[in-house]
Amino acid sequence: MENIDIAAMKRLELEQFAMDQSLEVKKLSAKVDFYEEQIRLMQRQKFGAKSEQADPNQLSFFNDPEAEATEDAKEPKMSQVKPPKQKKQTGRKEQLTASLPKETVTYTLTAEEQVCPVCHEPLHEMKKIVRKELEIIPAKVFVKEHIQQVYSCRNCEQHAIHTPILSAPMPAPLISGSILSPSLASYVLCRKYENRDPLHKIAADFHRMGLRISKQTMANWVIKLAQPLGLLYGAMKEELLALPILHADETTVQVLKEPGKTAQSNSYMWVYTSGKDARPILLYEYAPSRSGTVPKAFLGDFNGFLQTDGYAGYGTLDGQAVRVGCFAHVRRYYWAADKALPANSPYKETIRKGVRFCDSLFSLDQEVKDLPADQRLSFKAEKIQPVMEEFFTWAETEAAKNFSKGAYQKALTYTLNQRSYLENYLLDGNLEISNNPAERAIRPFVTGRKQWLFFNTPKGAKAGSIAYSLVETAKANGLLPLEYFTYILDQLRQIDCTDPNEIKKLLPWAAELPPSCRCPSNQEEGTNEQN
Repeated sequence: MENIDIAAMKRLELEQFAMDQSLEVKKLSAKVDFYEEQIRLMQRQKFGAKSEQADPNQLSFFNDPEAEATEDAKEPKMSQVKPPKQKKQTGRKEQLTASLPKETVTYTLTAEEQVCPVCHEPLHEMKKIVRKELEIIPAKVFVKEHIQQVYSCRNCEQHAIHTPILSAPMPAPLISGSILSPSLASYVLCRKYENRDPLHKIAADFHRMGLRISKQTMANWVIKLAQPLGLLYGAMKEELLALPILHADETTVQVLKEPGKTAQSNSYMWVYTSGKDARPILLYEYAPSRSGTVPKAFLGDFNGFLQTDGYAGYGTLDGQAVRVGCFAHVRRYYWAADKALPANSPYKETIRKGVRFCDSLFSLDQEVKDLPADQRLSFKAEKIQPVMEEFFTWAETEAAKNFSKGAYQKALTYTLNQRSYLENYLLDGNLEISNNPAERAIRPFVTGRKQWLFFNTPKGAKAGSIAYSLVETAKANGLLPLEYFTYILDQLRQIDCTDPNEIKKLLPWAAELPPSCRCPSNQEEGTNEQN
């Protein structure tokens, strides 16, 4: 460090030196505050609660208790403060088992036993005692042998030039020369993409059943099945892109053998979902990059509303689709800024005002979520738009104060940069206030990624995107994925796959699907509605 002889300085030099040092201290202090803020954020992300929910009264928890006091209130009687007795709930077993198939076992005495042991007269049935138990049948493996009879004509064999040979019709194999059946394929697909089990765990479970199937064999099955299942994926994509409102999101995924990339680099899984009041469709798409060309290529000529987060890559769709912002992401920035500041910071209350603005908007949106779209649109213009404008005015005023770089300034900047997209929420009654549908759709993939960690090849990643799309869309439409996959795989080897109408009969919302594919609870609800 340079030695400075303060004693040799003149008055003006000393004043200038003091000013320079003061500015340097402010800069260093701002840096320290910023780094401390980042440390608090990282600690919260690692050790703190992940939920962003908060009690509306939480921020004023330490207000004067006298605000709740009433001098005229009488002291409660003992009967008022005594804990109420919990009544035994009746009918819980019936509610629990109402939607499940039933098997009845009746226990009776034989004719010889239906004799009174005292007077030896015949007994009569006095009453029935009914006891219910839940039974479960675990997975089991057995060999199903298909025998095809082939016929020929004896007379033609002896007297004709050509002998006709007829074969009894038999379903084609799922994969030529393979032992794979629709039920086995469905089991593997659902274990991996619904239950999120890695293939080596499935292989270990098979081994305990006495079946030696390697994880490499199962991986090959999944990739080969992507071709017939891709026909349904294509039909679902056609239906999705015909809708007026879509949601989109993306997350990272590792692909070990991606050409031109290291095993440690990130690839991406994108998700596109249908909007409010439309049939549930969730489509996943694998891409090696996060470039804006990925959603542009997937969406093609789509020109409806697309709700996303603030990622700049979606900017390639400006002028084509109408982008709608997400207030959940806006709120998240203010929530993070509040948690990043120390408890005694004077900016706490100001930042919390941003959280309260967002909470007010969500509360208003919740009031009309079940109303028709035209009424929701009128309510947005009358009630929600004024609050939104007040929020943006407040953010502009706060941003003009030139705060030092930090989480709060980042929240204000994000709010103002996204303003035009956030205001598009007011254009249609069916538009939601957040992009939560897409975030909920990406969550099953993220939780699965924690189990199986990575894809080996791009082919595996693409096959996974098709399987995830069918599993999650089936669940969203009230289907049992295991039964659904078994049915459609059996049908795909029997129908004319070049006929679009035949493919549409296998989509997760198709009326032609058998009742066995539907969740028992949904079947019960459907029966009640018809009655």
